[in-house]
Amino acid sequence: MGRLPDGRNGDVIVANFNGEFVCKILDTKLRVLHSSNQQYQPVTIHEYDYFSIEGVVTRSIRCHRQSPLLWGN
Repeated sequence: MGRLPDGRNGDVIVANFNGEFVCKILDTKLRVLHSSNQQYQPVTIHEYDYFSIEGVVTRSIRCHRQSPLLWGN
């Protein structure tokens, strides 16, 4: 994650949204945060919300199952 002061449209960001840290896709045109999981609705960023971008995700590695190579099983 890069500590960039602001994200661009479509960036995956880590942000403080009303006191909670979230990892979302930023839509700067509509002022909306999207989730990668389709089960979650987009969240509009209103003027009264506390919102600050903590960083922009530049790369990620995901493990979805325990691997015998990593866990020695």
